Amino acid sequence: ADGGDECGVGCCGGGCGVPPLDLSSELVARWQQAGCSVLWVLFDGEIAAACQLSDEVRGEAAATMRELEALGVDATMLTGDCEATAQAVRVQVGIGDAVAGMKPSEKLERIRALRKKGVVGMVGDGVNDGPALAAADVGIAMGVSG
Repeated sequence: ADGGDECGVGCCGGGCGVPPLDLSSELVARWQQAGCSVLWVLFDGEIAAACQLSDEVRGEAAATMRELEALGVDATMLTGDCEATAQAVRVQVGIGDAVAGMKPSEKLERIRALRKKGVVGMVGDGVNDGPALAAADVGIAMGVSG
């Protein structure tokens, strides 16, 4: 882009200061209901492109969640993804509750609040989860291989 043009990248319909994606609400809704995050590219303040990204849910995830539930573990998914994506993944995996659109600092606050009620374990998959993982009684960091 030359000096007069502005470019930006956004995610999750405004959570990062970029206006909500208005490309095709039906398409975006379909992507999110499938558990995908939607990303778009702005050029001069206009949406120029969009794409979907998703993490592959491991085959044993739902069975593991059922086993944890049988043991009395109360699970909540804390995610930076938007609400539709979070709920799609929550249902697919069998997690009782999901809180979407969370920033790393909000995850940390939630873990601290939960620790006042009992023992807390957290599973995270990125550098942004580091502070919340460290604040939990048990922190499990997952890498690319899961």
